[in-house]
Amino acid sequence: MSTIIMKDAIRFPSLMKLALEFLMGRENLKYLKLIKKKHLIGSIMPNTELICAANAIPTYPIRMHNFGDENLMKNLNLAKTILGDNILTNFIKFIGNIDKTGIVENIIHRIYQGIFDRFEEMYNIGIDSVGIPQDECYGIKCIAGMFASKGKNLSATFLQSIRCSAFQKTYETIAKYSPSIFIEIPPFQFELINQIALKEVEYASKSLSKVSGFEITQESLRKICSMTNECKIYAKKLIDISSGNKYPIHPKSMAEFLALIEIAFQDYLSNPEIFRNILKSIVEEFESEIRKGNYIDVSSMPKILFTVRFGGWEPLIEDFVYENGGRIIYADWFLYGFMSQIKTSGDIFQNYADYLQSIAIGFGCDNKSVVNSIVNFCNNYKIDGVIYNQLFGCHSLTTVYSRLKRELLKHEIPSTMVNFNKIGENIEQSKTRVVALMEILKN
Repeated sequence: MSTIIMKDAIRFPSLMKLALEFLMGRENLKYLKLIKKKHLIGSIMPNTELICAANAIPTYPIRMHNFGDENLMKNLNLAKTILGDNILTNFIKFIGNIDKTGIVENIIHRIYQGIFDRFEEMYNIGIDSVGIPQDECYGIKCIAGMFASKGKNLSATFLQSIRCSAFQKTYETIAKYSPSIFIEIPPFQFELINQIALKEVEYASKSLSKVSGFEITQESLRKICSMTNECKIYAKKLIDISSGNKYPIHPKSMAEFLALIEIAFQDYLSNPEIFRNILKSIVEEFESEIRKGNYIDVSSMPKILFTVRFGGWEPLIEDFVYENGGRIIYADWFLYGFMSQIKTSGDIFQNYADYLQSIAIGFGCDNKSVVNSIVNFCNNYKIDGVIYNQLFGCHSLTTVYSRLKRELLKHEIPSTMVNFNKIGENIEQSKTRVVALMEILKN
């Protein structure tokens, strides 16, 4: 597995801040729960606005695990408490320039290694302890494992209907470990259905308020929606940079960075304001370096869109693409509608219901919508090729690729499919298919 290049982390302090938010996530969540008496609410998809508006803490359960050496985590947390964010970042930047033990490089590496190690651990718990059948997908096993291991720390879990019936079946498993607040958003747009969606949002608001003790008001929800809208705007700017020809960081760094951002969106790092500030700073730092001429010219490197990522993926694919002259772009939340802006004027509860319905249509309604979204993204960002990640055991997106391949060919965009069951399997087959795709692009 590749790692963010050392000099990239040192040149961009905000990348280090992002790293620290991941690495100290467990300690921060413990502090919020035990000292600040906040309610942690489980979050799987990046729709955390109602949770935050209820003054609760959205929590993607994997972040309640350690991603690195425990002593290092304690020391970093102590340093952050004493020095503050800015001084800590400068301190790490300084020791990175003189450190011979590789502590800074290890901090960055442990995020990626730690995340995938924890995914594998959750996968095994999902099978061995929870009893998820082998023929279910990697994502279902991981999610079940996350809640089996950490669900007891959650006051509730906020869940909503999605296109995958097998995944929704897993909600019954989640409910064994954490009380669930479930809403079903119909994927259609006409007045009667809109009213049903609104009632579901109102139900969720009352349920979350009952858990946290804080009423969700028009203003509290509007404030959070404005903040998450900003997060999406900055994430869009990062996609713009990654699809351009001037990279302020190494291409392998960029792929991993995009994947890390996608994971962070699953709970907005439990604090949309902090996440927004980090994204804003990263955008500013990237754009500044490009203006100064401090960038890598990647115009000769084909842009490869990799999807579907959120159900689990093989990180070595990034290496195969790079070794054959290409660069990976991850953008699942954009492809499937989660990065749409939420209208903040007028009735914010109705606006939020409309937003959830738009996701249900783009992500959950039919394969045609999914294919159109991917093809439109490819055209808008001049994507050169697509790697479609076929999840073993997927009951929902298994039929998408044949239609997608046909539509992409109409636009002269080649594609390939890789099969994914778990990390470390089908490596040679995946490599062969990726290399073949890259050869097509070279010719």
